[in-house]
Amino acid sequence: VEQVLIVHFGVGGSAIKRWTAEGDLAGRIKRSIDALAQQNIRATHIVWHQGETDAGNGTTTTEYIKMFGEVINQLLPLGLDVPIYTATATRCGAEASNADISIAQQRLPTVYPNVFFGANSDSLGNEMRFDNCHFNQQGLAEHAQLWFYALTTTKK
Repeated sequence: VEQVLIVHFGVGGSAIKRWTAEGDLAGRIKRSIDALAQQNIRATHIVWHQGETDAGNGTTTTEYIKMFGEVINQLLPLGLDVPIYTATATRCGAEASNADISIAQQRLPTVYPNVFFGANSDSLGNEMRFDNCHFNQQGLAEHAQLWFYALTTTKK
């Protein structure tokens, strides 16, 4: 039986800019990796589910792609040359998904090496969300299935 450990270091409502080297959340990644290393645990995959705030803030496709590259540049010095799976995640609120961020997230695997398609949480409608943003019980189960499929059928 294979064991899986999921380490969450995200911050709800955070824009991607906050995760770049100049952002206030950049240190969270290093602290998480350092804490794992102290337990002799090495990360083998990264799952990136972020974008709803950028969709609401009007971040452009080009800006998002560039800032994602800045996040990746922080990972390599930490020894994190591991596959990165990026979600398509822009839906939050009554509005439909944001095309600029969705396009950016769909382009990431074509722009950066070792980046792969993750779950498309935008495909889950408001009936899967208790507040038109966060998933209800059914939405969580469907979202987990989307991630399982993405992680077990790696493709560019």
